[in-house]
Amino acid sequence: MVHEKSLMFPDLHFLDHLQELKLWNEGVFNRDAHVLGRIKLPLNLTKLTLKNTYLKWDEVSTLGKSLPNLEGLKLLTKACIGKRWETSDGEFPRLKFLQLKLVQVDQLEVSSNHFPVLQRLVLIQCNGLKKIPSEMGNIPTLQMIEVHWCHPFLANSAKEIKEEQESIGNNWLQMIESNNNVL
Repeated sequence: MVHEKSLMFPDLHFLDHLQELKLWNEGVFNRDAHVLGRIKLPLNLTKLTLKNTYLKWDEVSTLGKSLPNLEGLKLLTKACIGKRWETSDGEFPRLKFLQLKLVQVDQLEVSSNHFPVLQRLVLIQCNGLKKIPSEMGNIPTLQMIEVHWCHPFLANSAKEIKEEQESIGNNWLQMIESNNNVL
């Protein structure tokens, strides 16, 4: 018989060729375990998906620094806890794709140099989030912002970023939105 407390997620740093990893906690670990805070992931990871991992936002930022080859990050239902995600220099140097889905964050504090090569930002059912920082519009590689099933204010902030970029001659930024009528 295995007890919940005896289950530990193994370090994966020795899997040098692993490039894609999906970690979905389906009830094995409790929400206070912060399982990822104690493990080492392979440096060659290019794609990471987290669901029900209950990481604090500063732990996500630590992942951003410790995974230098990460190009795609999906943070799904309860991947993170906390109302504010503040990124800093040196995080996510190669991240091209960022998706937040059903993540309860109210505030993003980011700068354009925190995601220097981001191409696509996807926000799905992030009902607490009301604004995308305008600084994200200054990411020179950003091509697409998607906002689905979110608060109308969030969709409006994406439109403002797009309009601001168009006003200075940057017409490459696209926006896709749907069902943004959550109040």
